Amino acid sequence: MYALDPNKIETLNEITDQSKHDKLVDSMKKNGYNGRPIVVAGGHKGSYFDGITGSHRTIAARAADIDIPAIRFDAEELAAIETGQGETLFDILANSPYDDDDKVKIVKGLLPDHPELQQLHDALVAEADANLDDFTINDN
Repeated sequence: MYALDPNKIETLNEITDQSKHDKLVDSMKKNGYNGRPIVVAGGHKGSYFDGITGSHRTIAARAADIDIPAIRFDAEELAAIETGQGETLFDILANSPYDDDDKVKIVKGLLPDHPELQQLHDALVAEADANLDDFTINDN
């Protein structure tokens, strides 16, 4: 796991609920980062990362001026994996409108031929499960 500068992460989504965003920023300023690590691809030699999960947390961490924990995958390796959907795994994860459940199903289908994707699968499952619940902020 890495601690990343959120300014070096390109997010998939924008803020949709300003009130929740503001609460998350305030919580991060007060308590630091208290959530799941995000999933990113890329980032070789200080370059930018493509955010696969955690857009809202990343944007809030930028505003709070704190680093964010991340699990990093190699973008070139993900781009070399064909999914049978007419796209590479990288395209599906970082550049497409697939929802979390679709991404989990696609990666799960690739596991028999690509067991190295187990960590990615597990991170996507955790993200999908967390997104089933309403977004809450821990103000401990």
